[in-house]
Amino acid sequence: MKYLKYKQTQSGWWLVLIVVFIIIMVSLSYVMQWGSNPIPFWPAMGINLLFVGIIFLFHSLTIEIDKGRLSAYFGFGLIKRSIALEDIDTSSIEKIKPPFIYGIGLRITPMGVLYNIKRGDAIRLTSKDRKKTFFVGTDDFEGLRSVLISIEKRKDTNGL
Repeated sequence: MKYLKYKQTQSGWWLVLIVVFIIIMVSLSYVMQWGSNPIPFWPAMGINLLFVGIIFLFHSLTIEIDKGRLSAYFGFGLIKRSIALEDIDTSSIEKIKPPFIYGIGLRITPMGVLYNIKRGDAIRLTSKDRKKTFFVGTDDFEGLRSVLISIEKRKDTNGL
């Protein structure tokens, strides 16, 4: 069966700005202490490399439907979560506004593992066996929901 495709990417531009600011501050603190008891070069560079890694991993969040799977991944896809489309219980699809205390990023919450890159709405769905939860922040809840429901309807009309 040929599935519909869907792809939506949310940018974490604010994260990039904050991390670049931190990198500049760490670099400036190293340079300003050059003459008097400076901090060692390698720890300062290590901190900067850590923050560059954070930018690399978390600069965006992409939600994608392709090859029979719904996936959400940060950045270039190193941190990823997915669920097979045939395992999704479409009656469980709900729009949730995660509380402020859940924060952003990859979070373990009472409602499941949350992937989000900014505050706002999220889509939450569960598998038919109720063992797997897919909980991800999105700007396009209605678009994603309608694609998932239309895939379910196509499966029903094709007798699957």
